[in-house]
Amino acid sequence: MSYKSIARNGDRYYLYERESFWDPKRRRTRQRTVRYLGRCDKNGRLIQAVKPRVERVYSATPAGPTACFYAAAKDLSIVERARAVLKVDLPVAQGLLALALNQVVYRLPVSTRLSSWVQDSLLPQWEKWDVSNPSRRGFEGTLDALCSYTQGMRKLQAGLEL
Repeated sequence: MSYKSIARNGDRYYLYERESFWDPKRRRTRQRTVRYLGRCDKNGRLIQAVKPRVERVYSATPAGPTACFYAAAKDLSIVERARAVLKVDLPVAQGLLALALNQVVYRLPVSTRLSSWVQDSLLPQWEKWDVSNPSRRGFEGTLDALCSYTQGMRKLQAGLEL
């Protein structure tokens, strides 16, 4: 069973949760601190509670470099310009942004790991982008929008206009 205890250090008071337990080596009861509750007054009323600590991080998305280059892409209106110049839909333009950020920051291959990187990154939240099922073909379609062929097999490089 636990109880609260007030400890004084100088002119400040601190509140702790403590418990008693049996020590078989010393053959008597002892006390141990279960947790620190925060600063209190001398009557035991909390003044400043302790900020909760995170015990374990299960997953984290590194956003530093991606966020920096994404901010630059937003300033340059990359998605809007891609839609206007290439005359493509919003998901294709967002795919172009994802390909560009990937090449600048991580350089993951389109064929294997790019889809999972996009899903795990913060891009879907920033761009309000539905990436429930990104695929290799989707990114290849984005690349095709940058470079295509006419019926006379003349190569059109619309990506250079960006």
